[in-house]
Amino acid sequence: MSKELTLKMLPKKSGVYLFKDAQGVVIYIGKAISIRDRVSQYFHNRHKDWKVDALLAEHVAVDHIETKNETEALLLEAQLISKYKPKYNVLLKEGQPFLYLMFSKDAIPTISIVRQKKDKGTYFGPFMHKKDARAVYRFLMQTFRLNLCNKKIENGCLDFHLGLCAGSCKSSFDIADYMFRMHLAMEALRGNHEIFLNMVKKRISEYNKQFAFEKSRRLQEYLQNLDTIFETIRTRYSEDKYKDDIFVVTTPAPQEASGVTPKKLHNF
Repeated sequence: MSKELTLKMLPKKSGVYLFKDAQGVVIYIGKAISIRDRVSQYFHNRHKDWKVDALLAEHVAVDHIETKNETEALLLEAQLISKYKPKYNVLLKEGQPFLYLMFSKDAIPTISIVRQKKDKGTYFGPFMHKKDARAVYRFLMQTFRLNLCNKKIENGCLDFHLGLCAGSCKSSFDIADYMFRMHLAMEALRGNHEIFLNMVKKRISEYNKQFAFEKSRRLQEYLQNLDTIFETIRTRYSEDKYKDDIFVVTTPAPQEASGVTPKKLHNF
């Protein structure tokens, strides 16, 4: 089968593609908005990069997994690279590539950024980049005033009067009100993000009218990233979502006991 015909068999859809060697071992994983177009570029740009030439010389097949959108392709790529550590991938090889926001199950719950889902809690994510997770974390902590204070001041600390501390420093700390705000933060991550983003824009407008330009600037910085961040959250990506497809494209030989029929590899 010719290379051109084989390339045409690849879908023009988002997903990941996997280059394999003669033993069926995955040697490179990439993501694409259009799998066919991206894989074609490797063959049209030969001899321009020695790493590409080496990859093409060693590979004997290319397989793929389609995803719903580009965001899922990005997350699936990171998951597979972290697990299989292909020799031609240089990023995302070590450790858990994802980050999550965790709402703890403590009597007074807190929010933290974690890499592992090892403690009891409610998790949101995954996030690919630490800066995105931190942006959402800071936004929620400041917007819903969720910072807990380790001080004990009857009338509240300076941060409390600046609207930054939840007021846990006060003897009259209203836990019920704090829990309500924590619930609002969770609902913001679960709910209609278009409405939520409009709330942020409204708050920016209010700050500008009050000449509180520093507060407005901070919110504006968060707003620049929130569309992408919330798209990731909205995706509801799970590391088990494509487990059947992953099994098929990473198993060198058919395994009758699995009940899964491997896809035909694209050889070129």
